[in-house]
Amino acid sequence: MSKKSYLSRLIILVLTFNIIVSTSYAYFVGTVDNMSGTSAADVTTSNLKINYSENNHVNLTGMLPGAVFIKSFNIENTGEDVAHYGLELTDVYNELSRQSDLVYTINCSNGGAMLGETTYPEISQTIVNDVMITPNTTHVCNLTIYYLNQTEDQSVDMGKTVTGTINVIPAIEAD
Repeated sequence: MSKKSYLSRLIILVLTFNIIVSTSYAYFVGTVDNMSGTSAADVTTSNLKINYSENNHVNLTGMLPGAVFIKSFNIENTGEDVAHYGLELTDVYNELSRQSDLVYTINCSNGGAMLGETTYPEISQTIVNDVMITPNTTHVCNLTIYYLNQTEDQSVDMGKTVTGTINVIPAIEAD
């Protein structure tokens, strides 16, 4: 085989490889869908008024390692008495095989709910309970979900889906 023929085949091989890798990458590059297009949601229960910036749904599809998703909501005590609330994740669907790669935090202002980095659940559960909110106070909250960028191969979870619903609930009072 001539040197020119070898070089031509090498160039074609490299170009083919680049096309395959680029196409595969484009296929797996997903978006984090926060269901934009739906309106903000307001919920009022006794003394608490809850406002979700868009809605209370978490819908993550096609995430890439390093992705961050933030769901914002406000909890306002409109009553004259101290109120207590909790937070729960319901309707949870988590098809990741590497569960520990998806974590979340809760951070609320003005003494509101706080939760350090925790693995995203596989089932519905109460995640914070018995948070006190004084009258005429608003807790501005963020549920932040991180798809950790690990050094290990995470391709097993490409194209997987994670969903849930963040709800403000009455606090479960301890005896």
